[in-house]
Amino acid sequence: MSSILGVCSFRDRINLKNFKAMSKVLAHAGNKNAFYSDKNVALYAKVNMFSQPACNKDKSIVMVCDGRSFDDNKLEYFLEAYEQHGEEFIKQIKGVFALAIWDSNKKKLLLYKDRLSTKPLFFYYDEDNLVFCSEQKGILKYENYQLDYDAEAIRNFLAFRYNFSNNTLFKGIKKLPAGCYATLSKKGFEIKKYWKVIINEDYSKSEEYLSKKLRELLLKSVKERLIDTDKPVAAFMSGGVDSGGTVGLLRQFTDKINTFSIGFAGYGFDELKRARKTAEFYGTNHTEINLKPDILKNFGKIVYALDEPMADLATVPNYVMSEHAKKRGLQQVFSGETNDEVWGGYEEYVKVPRRVAFSKLFFPGIIGKKIVPSMISLLPNSKVKTLIDHCDRYYDPIRCYNRQVCFYDEENLYSEQFKQKINMDKKPNVEITQDYIKGSGSLNNRLLLKSINYLAMHGYIVKADRMTRIFGLDYNIPLIDSDIIEFSFTVPFKYKVRKGVEKYLYRQALKEILPPFLLTRKKRGFDVPTRLWIPELKEHVLHFLDDKTLEKRGIFNKSYVHKLIEKINNPNVIENQDLWNLLVLEIWFMIYFEGMNPDRKLF
Repeated sequence: MSSILGVCSFRDRINLKNFKAMSKVLAHAGNKNAFYSDKNVALYAKVNMFSQPACNKDKSIVMVCDGRSFDDNKLEYFLEAYEQHGEEFIKQIKGVFALAIWDSNKKKLLLYKDRLSTKPLFFYYDEDNLVFCSEQKGILKYENYQLDYDAEAIRNFLAFRYNFSNNTLFKGIKKLPAGCYATLSKKGFEIKKYWKVIINEDYSKSEEYLSKKLRELLLKSVKERLIDTDKPVAAFMSGGVDSGGTVGLLRQFTDKINTFSIGFAGYGFDELKRARKTAEFYGTNHTEINLKPDILKNFGKIVYALDEPMADLATVPNYVMSEHAKKRGLQQVFSGETNDEVWGGYEEYVKVPRRVAFSKLFFPGIIGKKIVPSMISLLPNSKVKTLIDHCDRYYDPIRCYNRQVCFYDEENLYSEQFKQKINMDKKPNVEITQDYIKGSGSLNNRLLLKSINYLAMHGYIVKADRMTRIFGLDYNIPLIDSDIIEFSFTVPFKYKVRKGVEKYLYRQALKEILPPFLLTRKKRGFDVPTRLWIPELKEHVLHFLDDKTLEKRGIFNKSYVHKLIEKINNPNVIENQDLWNLLVLEIWFMIYFEGMNPDRKLF
């Protein structure tokens, strides 16, 4: 793993003193520094593995890179392809990467992002000046950047628990989108798309052919990512078929596998027993780690590493397992993340069409959207109320398609002051879903594409990358690969979920690799017990979300937050997750806007 940074200007002289100050933010990313500068550009890479910056023979073209090509492990391969095919060479490259190329002959800077946004790359463009970095915090140190927040991005985060937007929560700092590249020259700045997923279901192939093809692609994906089979690797493992399948695929190439699993010391459900059984089946060197609510006292470190707030408490297990892998001296980490988004691992892929038909028939229009939710809100807090509230997918078609949605009641959540900064007429959760309800291909395949484009790319991939990046680890998610994605959207949905079995084709592809007790196991989500932990941390929640703080931020309606806090003692209510979202956002503000040391114990 590497982290990269750069400044390019055709107007101003680059301040190298400021540039070196920016580079210090990336100290955790490696043990070697690589600098390059000329009149128009300054480039930097913090590296572990490859010698950088890479140059062509006459040094007229220079590159810094985080990641690698699967076609050729040498960084120079990118440069050779660029010289031979021009700026669209990237269409022929498979790999995981974020890279910058400076062509001094053409006076052009080019930024490239891999097809699935596996590697992060952010930029800030101000007229003729462009700053880019693997981490947003590097751009914050740029002398011409004025710190401010993006109101619409904050709203996006609160709607989904992740920021599904290509605008970050830092105003003006943007994500280079997946499958895109950007160019900067004296003619201006431009972003171009070079890869896009197309749904093209092929009903002519047999199940046997499809499962064999998928097995080949999965093995190829793991082999391409496994750098050195003589060195031990780490694998994060729950008790399910995704992480278990990843370890099984790794086992085809190496027996030097260290597995790590997380439990919650009696707080809610965990899968330590099943994970242990899987580790024994594959003969791995297995480590079990139990977490308790007091682990959250270090949550400032996690928020800082994320750059943006992310209200998925699964960041904590990822952080802890990464820390253990680092202490063990391991460099490569593998995970089974995002397989649900590729092959249909969630219940809505089976039940959504039926739920939509039901809701339209019995709760049409305003009845399902407003009247029924309002009636439920009047009920006293109880397990029954929580259960009824979770049935919202039966009375509102849009909610049927939105797993990751919080804060439906935006009108009461936000202060009048904040409402003036956003477009309340636009509903991000509704608009994103509506884009995928339309279009070609089966409805469920369109839902899967939505999950990949939003939940996987802006959520799960980000979470895992940042938690491993802070420890300088090389993170790999072989179950989501551009070849696998392209293949998956030629597969009819009937092979993804069949007779109530989710991820059916994936299971068939790995039936000779998975242990029998995993092969037939139904999906069980990896849920960190947020709702059980929050009541134990009540006094700290009150401290971070007191009236003085709420007034200072000017974002939330105090009376609405008071109502959330009143319900905090009930571990079964959904408001505890909502409170956690607000708490994470406040910690982010304290670190990035008020200078709180992220290493400080929060309680």
